[in-house]
Amino acid sequence: MLALFLGAGGLAAGFFLGGCSRLPEVTIPWTESPRESYAKSLEQAGLASTALGQAWLAAGRQALEQAVDVQAPYRETVFFDPSDPGAAGFRLDLRRGQRLHVGVVTEGDREPESATGPDEPLAAPTVPLVPRHFVEIFEAPRSLGGESRRLASGEREPAGEPVALEQAVRRDGTYLVRIQPELLAGGRFTVTLQAEPSLVFPVEGRDSAAIRSFFGDPRDSGSRRHQGVDIFADRGTPALAVADGRVLRVGTNRLGGKTVWLYAEGLGIAFYYAHLDRQHVRRGQRVRAGEIVGRVGNTGNARSTPPHLHFEIRDSGALDPWPFLHRPPGEPPELELDPGLLGQWHRVRREGSRLRIAPRRDAGLVGELPRGTPVALDAGIGDWLRVRLPDGRRGFLVASLTEPADEPLRRFRLESPELLRHRPAPGAPAIAELLGGEELGVLGESSEALYVEVAAGRRGWIAPPRS
Repeated sequence: MLALFLGAGGLAAGFFLGGCSRLPEVTIPWTESPRESYAKSLEQAGLASTALGQAWLAAGRQALEQAVDVQAPYRETVFFDPSDPGAAGFRLDLRRGQRLHVGVVTEGDREPESATGPDEPLAAPTVPLVPRHFVEIFEAPRSLGGESRRLASGEREPAGEPVALEQAVRRDGTYLVRIQPELLAGGRFTVTLQAEPSLVFPVEGRDSAAIRSFFGDPRDSGSRRHQGVDIFADRGTPALAVADGRVLRVGTNRLGGKTVWLYAEGLGIAFYYAHLDRQHVRRGQRVRAGEIVGRVGNTGNARSTPPHLHFEIRDSGALDPWPFLHRPPGEPPELELDPGLLGQWHRVRREGSRLRIAPRRDAGLVGELPRGTPVALDAGIGDWLRVRLPDGRRGFLVASLTEPADEPLRRFRLESPELLRHRPAPGAPAIAELLGGEELGVLGESSEALYVEVAAGRRGWIAPPRS
C-alpha cells in the first residue's frame, strides 16, 4: 500500500496574461509523513532513547546531510544491515517543469540469520522478508542554515507494492531523496531516479529532437529574444494540449498567425500555440491532455519558414519550455556486480586506488587507498561500488579495484589475548576472546583495525598490533 503526502509549506502559482491578474497563493496544509509517524511510535514505545533508536534517527539525518550527488537517470542497489541502522540519501539538481520519479523495489531480501560475512555471529530478531521502508522527497535549503522542506513521502508495508513516488518540480534547485527501512529491518533495495518531462509533448509523434530553435535565441538581429521553442513537423500534424485545461483565447495576429492560448488550472500556467495552420478549439472549451487543439502550419511571420509550432509557457513571464518537454536520453546502467555480494567486506586490490565522492571518474577524491584496505560493499551502481571504510569514511570505487577478502594477505601470531569484535570499532560487540599465541590470517588491514580470520574460520576485527 502506497501512502502519498504533500509536505509543509505553501506553493504560489500565477501568471500575467493580458488583463488577467495573478492567481491567489495556494497553501498546502502540513501532513505528518509515514516516517514521522513511525519515529513518533518509537518515541512512544521508549525506543527512540535507546542506542539503537538513536542510531536509526541519526542515520536518517546523516542521509540528508551527506546525500550523494547524482544525475538522473540513476539506479543504485543498496544493502541495509538489519543490525546496523542505515539510510540512503541522494542529491540532484532539477529544473522547473521536470517531474522527479523515485522507484524503490525490494529484492533478494533475507533474514539476518542467513547472512554471510563478518556480521554472521550477531543474533538479530527475525525480519519480514519484505521490510517496511520509507521514501521521501525534499527540496534542499536555499540558504545556509536553512532546513530541507519535505515535498512528498511514501511507505512500503511488508505486504505492499513497490514504492513509486513522483513530484513535480516547481522551481529550479537542488532536491533530496531519502530511503530508510524501519528499525531492525534490512535487505537489498534497488532505487531508480528519473527526471521526466511534466507535460505531454505538444506535437503528435514528435519529441524534443524536433525542437530546432530554443528559448532565448536571438531574434530581429538581437533586438529581442525567443520566448519559446520551435517544433518542426509536417503541415497539418496535430498540435496537442500539453495538460488538462481551459482554452483562454483563439485568435490571429501578425507575428503568431493563427494562435491558441490554453490555461492549466492545476499548474497555474498558460501555454501559447502559434503559426497554426488550423485551430480546432473555441474559447472557454475544456480540453484534456493529448487532445488536438490545432494543426501545425507556418502562418503569421513564419510564412517563409518550414511548418512548425511556436510553443510558449507563461507564468508571470516566459518560462523555458525545454525542461517541461525534454526526456533525458538513455537508461541508468544495470549493476554489473553480483548483488549477493552487497553487505560483505572486500578489500582494495591495487595500491593507490581512488575513492571518489560520486560514482564518476571526474568526481572529487575522498582519498587514495593502500592495497589491502578493507571496504564494506554498501551499494552498487553500474560498474561502481559505494563503500565504507573502517574509519567511517564513505565513497565510491570502481568495482574492478576490489577483490573478495577470502585468502589471507599474511599470517601472524597474537602476542597477547585480544577480543575479536563484530565491527571495526573499539566498542563494537565482542564475538570471541582470542588467546595469546593464536595464529590469525589477515584478510584486510588499515590503521584503525585488522579484518582477520581465526583457525575455526570465524571472521571479525581486532585492533592493529602496537608498533
